[in-house]
Amino acid sequence: MATATAIASTTLPMTKISTSSTVDRLFSSDRATRASSRAARSSRGKASSALDTLGRIDPQPPQLTPEQLAETIAALAADKKAVDLLELDVRGVLGYTDFFLVCSGNTARQTKGIHDGIHQGLKDDHGILPRRVEGLREARWILMDYLDVVVHIFTPDARDFYRLEQLWGEVPSRSLDPVAP
Repeated sequence: MATATAIASTTLPMTKISTSSTVDRLFSSDRATRASSRAARSSRGKASSALDTLGRIDPQPPQLTPEQLAETIAALAADKKAVDLLELDVRGVLGYTDFFLVCSGNTARQTKGIHDGIHQGLKDDHGILPRRVEGLREARWILMDYLDVVVHIFTPDARDFYRLEQLWGEVPSRSLDPVAP
């Protein structure tokens, strides 16, 4: 008990820290970092040789428009022998995407191959990954969500069963026969 009383009665010297100068220094460095990062973001896509804040070449590729993304995906799918490529323009009907790209593979193995070709091509060439992929395990209907473009890869049986073209029959559509990259 005596030691507890002795410890409690001992006071440690207090050093006064100028909190306003410390906080100002922290926030000013944070403001400078944010401003330089904002400037780097605003310069992206303006020129292919844009430099970041450290003088390095900015590796961020220019963004694709939804139309360019749909064309690129169609070309990648055609490269993997996808058939019956159809682009549905759902901009006036849906708020969560601009285009549906519907295509078919002859077998479940081919639909997986089409998925893999699209996934790898967009990742390697443009640094784009899908937000979500569904149906890859069974591979009868694979859905790839790239936000602006939603890709539907069907086997012929599943495409006949679900008939997305008829379900969205009122929206503008076009058959795609792109040249593979």
